[in-house]
Amino acid sequence: ILKRTYESGDKHDTYYVYDTYGNLTYVIPPKVAGAISEEVLNGLCYQYKYDDRNRLVEKKLPGKQWEFIVYDKLDRPVATGPAFSPFKDESAQGWLITKYDAFSRPVYTGWYDQSSNAVIRKSLQDTQNAAKTLFEKKETSGTIDQIAVNYSNANAPTNFKLLTVTYYDTYDYPDAPVIPTTIEGQPVLANTKGMTTGNWTRVATTALATIGETTTTVYDDIKGRPIRINLKNHLGGYTLTDSKLDFSGKALYTITRHKRTLGDNELVVREDFTYTPQDRLLSHTHQINGGIVQLLTSNNYDALGQLESKNVGDTGGNSRQ
Repeated sequence: ILKRTYESGDKHDTYYVYDTYGNLTYVIPPKVAGAISEEVLNGLCYQYKYDDRNRLVEKKLPGKQWEFIVYDKLDRPVATGPAFSPFKDESAQGWLITKYDAFSRPVYTGWYDQSSNAVIRKSLQDTQNAAKTLFEKKETSGTIDQIAVNYSNANAPTNFKLLTVTYYDTYDYPDAPVIPTTIEGQPVLANTKGMTTGNWTRVATTALATIGETTTTVYDDIKGRPIRINLKNHLGGYTLTDSKLDFSGKALYTITRHKRTLGDNELVVREDFTYTPQDRLLSHTHQINGGIVQLLTSNNYDALGQLESKNVGDTGGNSRQ
């Protein structure tokens, strides 16, 4: 298919080439003229390749190297490459892998140390085509890459560096805090089916390190709105943020408790918000460790609801600007 445009009387032709099944295989831009050499094809043109199920498995954009995708039997992408190492040996190329649960939700990701080329892609694809297990199962305990993980590791590849883990439905996972009954007077939702309840993220330092960067736990109110986010860092500290919401989900105030390390003094920050009857932000104040309340923002609106003035700074409501 030829798409021709004109500029100052000059024509610019772009060619779109499709295969027998209607898949776009090449895009040839106007800068390409005459016979197309391998150098021109790789430097200026868009190239796409598909498998026998019409899934995009290889692509090359102008000036970039070939990129590869591996799918499972349910057409979910389970490996993409090349993916450079997320660790200090960042020149190494590999694959970013993703594994799913029975509901096609990504449960963890990892970096697979293997060359990224068409031959390896086909080998990984052949393994997926022959796989008997299509998803990972929730486990009561276990380890993956020396990390405590409550999921199985049944699907290939099984030897990789774990990067992230996501938990759903329950708070039954390593280092999960005790579930509170209420947060700032708001009942905590007990039935969390279908919801994300926690995450684990790796520190990208060295491939041999096993320490987790953060473990994040989310608690919701009975309407399914997050009211507590509990983040634990790899130094033993934490950042815990509680939110008091109104009926429409706006934050009336938040209380953030933070420690960089376990031995540090706890820092407590309270932020309060007020709104107009039309739900426009009226004021925002900030208080540290029970000290003086600082005004961050005070907004004034005209009769049409447009922002008329914005005051910031100072204590006791006296703005500095």
